[in-house]
Amino acid sequence: MSHYEIHGVASLPATPWRNDQGLTRQIAVGHAEDGDTLCWRLSQADLQGDADFSAFPGVERVFTLMSTGPITLSVEGETTWVTRGVSRRFPGEAEVSATLSEGRPEKALNLMVARGQARGEVQILSAAGSLTLPRHHLVAVLVLEGSLVLQDGRTVREMEAILPTTRARSGVQARDGLAHHLGSVHAAGAGSVTVAAVQVLPRTARAIGSGPPAR
Repeated sequence: MSHYEIHGVASLPATPWRNDQGLTRQIAVGHAEDGDTLCWRLSQADLQGDADFSAFPGVERVFTLMSTGPITLSVEGETTWVTRGVSRRFPGEAEVSATLSEGRPEKALNLMVARGQARGEVQILSAAGSLTLPRHHLVAVLVLEGSLVLQDGRTVREMEAILPTTRARSGVQARDGLAHHLGSVHAAGAGSVTVAAVQVLPRTARAIGSGPPAR
């Protein structure tokens, strides 16, 4: 029995943002040890045009551009040029806006973590051949470019995510579960692969599952 699942992000339900200036596709969520308090949430944001981000008080956010870009990200009036695979961290209370320089829709990975509950990290990793993933507190792997071949022979393609199953989450400590079961992974064929490896380094986070979509 497999301890992880592969999900096509594009097939996940899309929900409008709170301010109706974009769409969200929820990938995974984690709850605190009480089972009720939301600790973190991972989603894909569809930027359909220049947009202001919704405010999320008490949350730390990590924004990573998944599509070609570039875009201009403004955080409390300070602008930065963001290209594909670049992450920016900012508080959920901040006034944030995105300007799409090429005038076409863009996609971003959005990790939100409850302040004081945990710390979120998104690493962009590229390799031709074998790829080394973070060992601890790995909650998701998303292929941004190319294809990734898993130890069991399955291939994960662009814009597909690897998530642990419920059985894997209950049978292995959360700090090691996904990386432990994935084992060795490598780029398909003679090509290269780029992935986003998502970690939540917690004080109390444990469960991964479904929950209300972030917007």
